[in-house]
Amino acid sequence: MPHPDKRLILADGLAAGDDDAALHARLIAAGVSAASAKYEVERLAKDPMALALRRQASRSAKQQWLFANQARLARESEGGFVLDTADRIATRDFYRGYYDANRPVKLTGLVDHWPALSRWSLDHFAAVAGGAAVEAQVGRDGDPDYELAKDAHRRMLRFGELIDWLRGARGKQRYLSHRL
Repeated sequence: MPHPDKRLILADGLAAGDDDAALHARLIAAGVSAASAKYEVERLAKDPMALALRRQASRSAKQQWLFANQARLARESEGGFVLDTADRIATRDFYRGYYDANRPVKLTGLVDHWPALSRWSLDHFAAVAGGAAVEAQVGRDGDPDYELAKDAHRRMLRFGELIDWLRGARGKQRYLSHRL
C-alpha cells in the first residue's frame, strides 16, 4: 500500500485554513499513524512555508468574508445591487465616485466620436491587411489543455483567412480541421 504524501496533505489543509486539529484529522483520514500525524503537525510551527501558507489562508479568508459582506449589503440595500451607468462622465467625477470607492460602473458615450467605430469592420480589415501574415491559435476547442499546449495550436495564416473564419464563411469546424 503506497504511503500518503504527508506534505501534500498538510499543504492542502494549510491552504484551506485548517487549524492543527483539522490537519491532524486530515492526516489520520489519509492513513497516517496518530503518532506520525502529531509529529508532522507540531513540526509545522517551525516551517517557514507552513507559516506563509497560514498567512495566505488567513488573507484569503478575510477577502472571502469581505466579499460576502459586500454581496449581503448589496442585496439588503433598497432595490438590491444596481450597476450604475455613467454617460460621458468627467474624469474627476469618475475617480471620486467610482474608481476611488472601488465601485463598478458601466461607462457610455466616452468613445462615440472615435472614427474606428464607424470605419472598422471585417471588410475594412480585409481590404487594408487581408494579405498580411498573422499568427493564430487554432483547434483549441478540441483540447482541454490548449493553454499548456499553445505551441501545438500555433499557425501562420493570412489575415484574410482569419477574417473569413470570423465571418463564418467556411464554418468554424471545417476551417479548424482544414488548418490542422
